[in-house]
Amino acid sequence: MTGSGLFNEIKEGSESAIDHLLASKKESLYDYLYRMTGDRHLSYRGLYEVTEAVFGELTRYGSYDELRFTLYSTSRRFNRESWNASTDLLISQKPLPLEEADIFLEEELSIDQDLLAFETAFSKLNGGEREVLLLLYKVGFTQKEVAKIMGVAESYLKAQLKAAEEKMTPHLPNGETLSETVHRLPCHPLPEIHMSHTMALSQVIENVRNSNRSRRPLYWILGGLILLVFGYLAYTYGPSLLP
Repeated sequence: MTGSGLFNEIKEGSESAIDHLLASKKESLYDYLYRMTGDRHLSYRGLYEVTEAVFGELTRYGSYDELRFTLYSTSRRFNRESWNASTDLLISQKPLPLEEADIFLEEELSIDQDLLAFETAFSKLNGGEREVLLLLYKVGFTQKEVAKIMGVAESYLKAQLKAAEEKMTPHLPNGETLSETVHRLPCHPLPEIHMSHTMALSQVIENVRNSNRSRRPLYWILGGLILLVFGYLAYTYGPSLLP
C-alpha cells in the first residue's frame, strides 16, 4: 500500500497502519541522515528521535505529504550541528562498534558494480550538492519543497543542482540520467542493535499510545481526590463558618 493509503488508514484509527508506515520510511530516512552526517551512531539515534517526535503528533498532519515533509525537515533540524558532513562516506565498511562494544553494524552496503564510481564521486560532493540530489531524486520532493526543507532560496538550490550535475555527469552509467542513477543508489543498511539498548520503532509509537491512555485514568483519580479533600474541609469546617 502507498504512503498516502497508509496515512488515510491511520486517520481512520488503524494502529497497525502506523507500524507499516514506519517500516516503509525508516530505511530511507536513516540513509538520508547517514549520507548527510557521516555518523552511523548519530544517524541511528536521530532516526528514533525524529520518528518519535513526528509520529507522536500524527493527528496534527492533514496529509501524507505534510507528514513526509515534516520527517525530513525535522531530521535536518534535529541534527543541524552535524549536517553537511565533508568526510568521505565509505561504500562499504567492516563491522564497527558504535557504543559500549555491544552495538554493531552487521551489514555492508550492497552496491551494483556500475554504481561504484558514481557512489564514490557522490560522497565527495559538498553537503548542499549532495542534499539537493538526495531530496530531489532519491526521496522525490519538488524543488520548492527541497528549498523549504533546506531553508534556502530556490535560486540557491538551482545553483547547487547545476554544480552537482556538472560534477556527477561524467560518472553516470551508460544511458542513464542523473535522476535515474541517484534514485538507484542503495540505502545504507540500518545497524543491528543489541536489544538492551533500543527498541523497535513500533514500540516507540506504542509508548506514545500508552502514555496518552495512561493519562486519562490519572486525571480522573486526581479529580476525585480533589473533590474528596474539598468535601472533607466543607464537612469539618463548614458549620463553624456559618453565622
